[in-house]
Amino acid sequence: MLAGMTTSLTGLSDFVANLEGSTWFKKPVDIVDSQVMSDPKSGDIFKFSVKAVFNNPDAPPPPPAPTGRGRGVPPVKK
Repeated sequence: MLAGMTTSLTGLSDFVANLEGSTWFKKPVDIVDSQVMSDPKSGDIFKFSVKAVFNNPDAPPPPPAPTGRGRGVPPVKK
């Protein structure tokens, strides 16, 4: 879960699109929550939470699944 603040909903949308366009995060990246907080000095501030799954593109691929004869099949007797 990522949390942050931005000055516009467009900024939040661009942020999510950039995360999804990166090889470092798996799709989809979801906006979990966003709330507007009014500040008389700086205007509206948007507080948000984003759900994203980290993906290391440099990590080796997972090992292949073991090949077998399936469940419940007894081994061959020799």
